Amino acid sequence: MAKGNLQQSSSKSSGSNKKILIGIMAVVVIAIVVIVVVLLLGGSGKGGGGSGGPKAGDSPTDIFLASNQEMNDAENFDQMMAVGVRYATKASLEEFNQQTDAMAQITTEQKQMLYAFAKAMLVNNENIDVAGIQETIVGDTATVIAKTKDGKNTGTITLKKEDGVWRLEQSSWKSDSALFGED
Repeated sequence: MAKGNLQQSSSKSSGSNKKILIGIMAVVVIAIVVIVVVLLLGGSGKGGGGSGGPKAGDSPTDIFLASNQEMNDAENFDQMMAVGVRYATKASLEEFNQQTDAMAQITTEQKQMLYAFAKAMLVNNENIDVAGIQETIVGDTATVIAKTKDGKNTGTITLKKEDGVWRLEQSSWKSDSALFGED
């Protein structure tokens, strides 16, 4: 009888642990989606204001700076995600849409935490050396290289032209400064 009780207790504990693990995994997936969107948008700018997204005739640099501005102006998680959707390539949107179920499960508190995390990763347009931005276009692919005014961070932003409009495909920022302070 004691063995039966132990197995039943173990099963309840196992079920509870599975629910906790599934919850943690959902938060991790959502965090990854947020990080991808922030990195996609270059981790900089001010956002959320709603320029309506990229337009035909805008240069890759214009798109990068506009998306950055909107991302930093975003006042909450949902606005930040809307900026990502407006500027992303079709392929990036497909990836994002595959995470819809996980996104639907995110709580308000989790959104606030993810928003704060994403905001901390952004580089503000005011800190970008706009005059020093380098733009290279080869066919329907553009690369924008941007640096912060202090020269400590460099961003490489890749854009793809879709239906006559430049859209953000990928972005990465590297820091040239020491992780735990400077000498």
